[in-house]
Amino acid sequence: MAEGGTGSQHEAGPRRRAGGLTFRVNIATVFTALVLAICGTIIAYTYDRNSDAVLDLARSFIETAGDAAIRHTGDMLQPVGSAVSTVAALGASQPELARSEQVFPTLLAVLREHPQLQSVYYAFEDGGRFLQAFAVPPGIRRYGPNNTPMHPDVAYALRVLDWSGEAPTDHWRYLAADGTDLGAEEAAEISYDARKRDWYRAMRDQVAAGSTARMWTDVVVFTSSSLPGVAPVSPMVAADGRFLGAAAANITLESLSEFLRSLVAGTSGVAFILDAEDRLIAFPDAARTVRQSGGSVELVPGDQLAEPWIAEAVRRHRGTTGRSHYAYAVDGRDYLATFIPFQADLGRGWVMAVVVPADDFVGGLQRTTREIIALSVAVALVGMVLIGLFSQWISRPLRQMVAEFDRITAFDLNGDADLRSNVREINALAGSLRTLKTALQTFGRYVPKELVRDLIASGQPITLGGQSRHVTILFSDIAGFTQLSERMPTRELMLLVSDHLDAVARAVLETHGTIDKYIGDSVMAFWGAPVPAEDHAANACLAALLARVRLDEVNRRAREAGWPELTTRMGLHTDAVMVGNIGSMERMSYTVMGDGANVAARLEGANRAYGTRIIASQAVFRDAGERFLFRPLDLVAVKGRRAPVGLYELMGARTDAVPGIMATAEQRELAALTERAYYAYMEHDWAAAEAAYGDIAARFPDDPLPALFLPRIAAWKTSPPPDGWTGVHELTTK
Repeated sequence: MAEGGTGSQHEAGPRRRAGGLTFRVNIATVFTALVLAICGTIIAYTYDRNSDAVLDLARSFIETAGDAAIRHTGDMLQPVGSAVSTVAALGASQPELARSEQVFPTLLAVLREHPQLQSVYYAFEDGGRFLQAFAVPPGIRRYGPNNTPMHPDVAYALRVLDWSGEAPTDHWRYLAADGTDLGAEEAAEISYDARKRDWYRAMRDQVAAGSTARMWTDVVVFTSSSLPGVAPVSPMVAADGRFLGAAAANITLESLSEFLRSLVAGTSGVAFILDAEDRLIAFPDAARTVRQSGGSVELVPGDQLAEPWIAEAVRRHRGTTGRSHYAYAVDGRDYLATFIPFQADLGRGWVMAVVVPADDFVGGLQRTTREIIALSVAVALVGMVLIGLFSQWISRPLRQMVAEFDRITAFDLNGDADLRSNVREINALAGSLRTLKTALQTFGRYVPKELVRDLIASGQPITLGGQSRHVTILFSDIAGFTQLSERMPTRELMLLVSDHLDAVARAVLETHGTIDKYIGDSVMAFWGAPVPAEDHAANACLAALLARVRLDEVNRRAREAGWPELTTRMGLHTDAVMVGNIGSMERMSYTVMGDGANVAARLEGANRAYGTRIIASQAVFRDAGERFLFRPLDLVAVKGRRAPVGLYELMGARTDAVPGIMATAEQRELAALTERAYYAYMEHDWAAAEAAYGDIAARFPDDPLPALFLPRIAAWKTSPPPDGWTGVHELTTK
């Protein structure tokens, strides 16, 4: 017996040792190890991914800032280029007018319309005649060829330089803002001859080579302001091909520097513009773009800036073309740099650069990560102690609840786990878990499980609110609908109107637009949201033209069925509006709000006044004019808006890329005649405008514009408009 008892104890001892540590210690050890491992993995993974995400977001932000600056530059330069082309066209068509001082009102109008201009001028080949209008900076004390003291009210200077006589003459005249003559003088020394300037020779050579395209000069430092600038130059070519001269305008780039100063890149980043030789042409501090070199002023090379981190970015970019991104370190700090080239028509090799310290974006993330690590270690230590104390009581039901939670997460809601414990709180938690499971089972009967899973995974509730977006808005309306509804049976009326609304709706959806709402016989739609699109204006124009074609087909079918034909009018406008969800939490609508929507509605109504079907604003014409044919209608002040709106009729597409909407030869002819008439009208050239609108009436007797403008012109000829008249017509139609 003694031997048997000894043998049993011998066998039991090794089993206890084989079992290792106690259950409580095992649970505590495993829990602690898992907590530390999971926390460490999550922290490392989260930091790595968040760091990458933040840096990606930073690069995207930097690119967005750079693209915004390029768009701003285009908005500043392109209208000036178009104005210079218009001035050159005037000089080519009416050289005698352009050579005389009678052209100065036109040049002054250009200066007033484009405040970024320093001056605008004509340079003629014959006799070296040169006419220039300056915008004199406010508060200047001395100005002109002789550095003469200026009257405090001087706003403009007019210069006439002529080399045709025995001796050259250079006459200067000074005007107030209202046109009051404030004095004149002759230049004491005359050396300037535009014909000997590089820009003039380049344009003359270009015309000789067969090209009459507008060109931009290289960046130069203007002597009058010691600031960099550029000039668009357009040739004046006679009908027989002779080179008459050129028109140009000087633009200082100081306003670009002011814009870059407002462009916040991170908390301490900087944005600047380089030319093709990596010299500064725009910098937040405009004075730092130039420096004295001997007796002249020159542009500062970007790699010679005092900030080493900016200079290093320029050195890294040297010799690179296309968009480029750099991540580098200077003096122990990391930096991000992005270089974005301008499009070819906005400067010769210009590059937008944005340089930002990486800490501006990831510094806060690093601090938060360190705090999370310290907090995780503290929680793990406390958890190890607590689990060691309570693991025996809570381990079994807790494991069961974890398993139950896993099943609920996977939407496995069948069965009922036996969750019981001697701890009241655990029993309460188990009861809550059963309640949650029951609630999800009930909810699953109303909403598909996959949808619920997606909603939970997103973690983002649907909320009211919106954001500012640049969109193009369309309003359509059926003419005479009220009268038609009074005399047509309801069912037939609904079918006919539905066909018209369907034609518009299909055109909107096919061009990636969003239908906002149907308002009786009207449709409101927009492009550019919720998915952003750069060509939203062009898509809206395409939709309007497609709708017009399909509405014509609807009318053809209605005519065959003996139903009345309906005319649908449309208005298009591009603007920044608020886009988002409005309404209540019980019911909401995704829509656009703002002045832009009101303008689009007003443009739709304006069709009645001008006898048109599709009217677009000048903003739409600006964004889509290269792809679609427009003709100018009027410049109007619409109800509810203080700023005037330029009206254009959308006539058709410029190409046959989409069948059925290409502008016809007659439409092109009508557009050309209307442009000539309208611009003559806006220039107060009543005789030319009257003749041009008369040509339209003779060539296109059904066009309603001559009937609108010829009475106006007759009235202005009898009683000329006041000074400062801008051609704005009060539009009373809503």
